[in-house]
Amino acid sequence: MNKVLLHFDIRVIYNQYKDNETDINYDIKEFIDSDLTLKESIDYVFNLYGIKLSKEQEKHKYTNFPEFIFGCFKSISFEYNEENVMNTKICILEDYFKISNQKLLLHYVEGIGEALGEKEGVKFFFHTREKDLHNTPHIHCWYSGEEFRVNLYTLKIMDNTFKSRKKTKIAMDVVAKNKDEFIRIWKLSVVKGLPFEFKGEI
Repeated sequence: MNKVLLHFDIRVIYNQYKDNETDINYDIKEFIDSDLTLKESIDYVFNLYGIKLSKEQEKHKYTNFPEFIFGCFKSISFEYNEENVMNTKICILEDYFKISNQKLLLHYVEGIGEALGEKEGVKFFFHTREKDLHNTPHIHCWYSGEEFRVNLYTLKIMDNTFKSRKKTKIAMDVVAKNKDEFIRIWKLSVVKGLPFEFKGEI
């Protein structure tokens, strides 16, 4: 049975806006059966090290995969979606992309609301349990382990931008285009805790 040494950087953030919460980082190097899929490998590591996620975080367990895999799959015309990447065997990822040379960042945040959509790896969502800033409508933009917030009234960035200027521009273009719709959803999901249907376009 062939095995591949994978390096997982797993970050569990319970609530980055709430006091007295402890974030947990796992820096794990583990030999993984090459016949397992990426999804199965994540489950194996979580079970082996007893890593627990909240119910909210579990919803996003398999969507925080390493961005480099997407870029590689796209370059060989592989169908570019999360399900195919997660259901691909480690041996294939290793043969094509040398996954063993990469640090696999898995980033989980407590209080994440339903994702509104994704464009070229940039994801858009609201945090539903923020302690502060609830009087300031804003949306979170996430890309490859980086995150910033945008004020939906002023369209000003509230934190540091992504390292990639291109990805930052993509995020800001989407927010500007959907400003009114994002404000409507923010009032429903964050303020009132109600379900919503996104009617914009990412």
